[in-house]
Amino acid sequence: MKRNIAILSLVTGLVLGSTLLRDNLFTSTVQAQGVPQISLNEGQARLQNEQNTMDIVKSYQDGVVYVSVYAQPEENAFADSPFGGNSDPFEYFFGNPQQQAPQQRSTPEEPEQSGVGSGFLIDDQGYILTNYHVVADSAKIRIRLHRSDKEYDATVVGKAPDYDLALLKVDNLDKTLAVPMKLGDSEKLAVGQKAIAMGAPFDLDFTVTEGIISNVGRVIPTGQRGIPQKAIQTDAAINPGNSGGPLLNSSGEVIGINTQILSPSGGQNAGIGFAIPINVAKSILTGLKSGKTVSGPRIGVSGLPLNAYPLNQLRQELIDQYKLPKQGVLVQEVTKGSPAEKAGLKAGNKSFKTSIPQLPNIVLGGDVITTVDGKKVESTSDIANQLFSKQNGDKVKLEVVRDGKTINVDVTLASFDDSQ
Repeated sequence: MKRNIAILSLVTGLVLGSTLLRDNLFTSTVQAQGVPQISLNEGQARLQNEQNTMDIVKSYQDGVVYVSVYAQPEENAFADSPFGGNSDPFEYFFGNPQQQAPQQRSTPEEPEQSGVGSGFLIDDQGYILTNYHVVADSAKIRIRLHRSDKEYDATVVGKAPDYDLALLKVDNLDKTLAVPMKLGDSEKLAVGQKAIAMGAPFDLDFTVTEGIISNVGRVIPTGQRGIPQKAIQTDAAINPGNSGGPLLNSSGEVIGINTQILSPSGGQNAGIGFAIPINVAKSILTGLKSGKTVSGPRIGVSGLPLNAYPLNQLRQELIDQYKLPKQGVLVQEVTKGSPAEKAGLKAGNKSFKTSIPQLPNIVLGGDVITTVDGKKVESTSDIANQLFSKQNGDKVKLEVVRDGKTINVDVTLASFDDSQ
């Protein structure tokens, strides 16, 4: 026992002693007898990767913008929720979304700063890409450039809540201070590539972090309705405030837009961050510039999952009567003029009351969508996930159970008016 204590004391002494010795070393240079002193040149000692990062930051950091958001005191509901504060699991996913009208105030109030975020210039006309959740419900937006303390008023030109993207416009930017960023090709990414994140984490404006691409097709809930979509995963440090900032490759091209983190500690970086692939933004940029609210592809139906409440509470005789399968999405309504209507999808005709305030009735007798392009679906999110990889004009093949029989229905995606 004494021997063990002696060994432990020796080890402890080595650790503490090393610390004390280190702290008490003379700071002057000591040259050993006969060994020539080496003079380190910082420029020559830099690694190639280090120099590349420094060159990228020097060349493109002026394209990053610091975003300050001002909102009415009680209106900034979406900022902390990936689902937009909407917890109703039966919200329409594919047409006729019900939107709650904003509350009217008897007396106007001055906007107050509600948050900060990041963005980046995409051209010399003052267009800026950022996340929708950064600017949602904002009463006023102001931006600041890297090398200036001057603030500019920004307006939201277009928004895409489903993709968590927004396009801002700033007039009269000082073009000597603003450097538009180059948009890359996120389809060419490979795991292991370098990734550089720029933005304002924790309100520390114009911060740079570096890592690698950890995964090129990670599926995560994205946007106001939390629809699962592909994202770029990176271990470059991303934190609150980085949202909307650019993720760059070693060529200085924007490959993604920083959007979310996975954090067991509740808000701090844990080495797992996500970015929206830049090709997603490029594919909807024309729509954003036109001033539209860009939605993800929809077929024009509302539906309820068979394995979710209240349908999983149905009596067996109703299941037998309407010949319902064990899994799938039961069509509740088909929007007039939609791709679903043109393809011949059928809604039910028998209404049943429920005890759910948000969903007073369910409709039986309609089609049940069981697969999209051969992939099983159990929820409206599953259907949305399959559709979000498509474009208008693409065809999707639905497997549908109708009156107990399985049929195939081809749906051609197209824009449609769902204003009703």
